[in-house]
Amino acid sequence: QLFLLIAVMGLGSFYAWSKVHKLETTEKEYQEARYYPELTEEQVSKIKVVSKEPAYEYELVSHGDEWFIDSHLLNIEKAHQLVSSIIELNKEREMDPAPTPEREKEFGMDEPSYQLTVWKESEDLGTVKLGDRVPDYNHFYGQWAKGGDIWTVPAYTLSVLEEEPKALTEAALLPVQATSVKTFSVVKAGEKILELKQNDDDTFAFVEPKGGRADESRVSKFLNKLKDLKVGRFLGPEEETAMGETVVAYEAKLGYSKYRRITELKQRVAVKPELVYGRRYLEDPETKEPVENTLERFVVEIPESSDVMNPEVAMFQDRRVLVFDMDKVKGLEVKEVGKTYNGAKNVMGKWETKSGSDASEESLNGLLWVLKDLRYEDILDKKEKSPERLSLTLTLDGGEKLELSFTDEGDPVAWRGTKGYKISTNSWDTLTDAVAKI
Repeated sequence: QLFLLIAVMGLGSFYAWSKVHKLETTEKEYQEARYYPELTEEQVSKIKVVSKEPAYEYELVSHGDEWFIDSHLLNIEKAHQLVSSIIELNKEREMDPAPTPEREKEFGMDEPSYQLTVWKESEDLGTVKLGDRVPDYNHFYGQWAKGGDIWTVPAYTLSVLEEEPKALTEAALLPVQATSVKTFSVVKAGEKILELKQNDDDTFAFVEPKGGRADESRVSKFLNKLKDLKVGRFLGPEEETAMGETVVAYEAKLGYSKYRRITELKQRVAVKPELVYGRRYLEDPETKEPVENTLERFVVEIPESSDVMNPEVAMFQDRRVLVFDMDKVKGLEVKEVGKTYNGAKNVMGKWETKSGSDASEESLNGLLWVLKDLRYEDILDKKEKSPERLSLTLTLDGGEKLELSFTDEGDPVAWRGTKGYKISTNSWDTLTDAVAKI
């Protein structure tokens, strides 16, 4: 038995070693097959692309985690796909270990489809030529520009390479994802009216004006509005004099970049007032000036009624009467004239009635969603309230209770303790409709 135990342990150790060795061998072989082994996107400073047909050439330049061509910001998804596909070019099948000039011509190396040069900081890592496509169209023939063996190179990762530079350009007015934004500022007529910072739980808080919670759904919605506005046309430096003063500037610090991304909106175009002049760039954290070769000038269509040209602090303030996580609600009590409900969630997360009228799962969850979205119009100075028409109590994980009551004094008022909030008639109607379904 001891012998068998030792044998089993030995086999287990051999299996573990074999598996690790196989992974190490596979990775080693993969790196050896790459034209630029061990190279990562973060190490690349510049890539030059020369295309035969259509005929064009450009240089991609890295600024942090963003890529530019001639000062034009590239779409982040396309840029990363393009860069990774180039630096991970790998050899699959050797076609000729020592080709003659005649053989090179047969593979299209005399007039390559693409020539790709990669720099690591200031070091030129060499140029790869991609000649003709293999008859199956899934590969190119590849060779170093300095000569040497010819291999097949997979083409399926290079689809973005076939797009012209203009198609790679980012058109979004403020190209940021809300989840990546660490700080967001709005400057009107040279004065910062607000600055928001993102908390660890993805909520936002005001830095300026000091204190207070921002409504993350409103912040995300506004950031998406800026992202959805698309640049109509990029302009040359000579057209900047016509732009006039900056009306509003949006500044975002992203988690993956040391730079701040800034979009400035200036005056409307005189002959086409629906168009607005603008600039966008990365700001150097030390000089506070645009990072070299990142400044873009453009016109963008923005309706005169749009709040994008005239943002206010109130647009971002959290006006929710109750702030809670739906998943943390464990109990609900509703008291209304002629109706009561008291229920709690069981271990399966389903509602069970403790007392009062029975209610469906759909109606109870519907009421919670209405409460979660309930927003006030103003905070009232009143200290005394008239008799309650409706009261609700939410019990959360850990036993915390959120209590809310409502009175009707001409305008509906929501009360949390002694603080009153004026809510709209539409909000009140939506709430009473939800309560009526219980």
